Amino acid sequence: MVRDLRSVLNLGAKDGTWRPPIVKTVAQSGQGLDDLVEAIEKHRVHLDGSGQLTARRERRARREIEAIAVTSLRERFGDLGGHADLETLAAEVVAGRTDPYAAADRLLGAL
Repeated sequence: MVRDLRSVLNLGAKDGTWRPPIVKTVAQSGQGLDDLVEAIEKHRVHLDGSGQLTARRERRARREIEAIAVTSLRERFGDLGGHADLETLAAEVVAGRTDPYAAADRLLGAL
């Protein structure tokens, strides 16, 4: 198993990049858990020192803010499927008289 994992890790490896260590553990006996905790802590220190930890947290925060905003918009505007203009706009897109982006802009403008 260790050999297979090393092979997989070497496939996408670049010089100078952090490579995760392979830590042998046994769940039933708890063997290797201290080594695993140590490896996780070393990785956290690496991420923090390289700025990657902050960058990951910012990406996660952006996704969370976006999800909250989209949910809020859905709650404010309700189900657009029942909007009267939607059928007309869909027919115009299918007929080639407009594109989906322009149709969406018109739908939002009508709200």
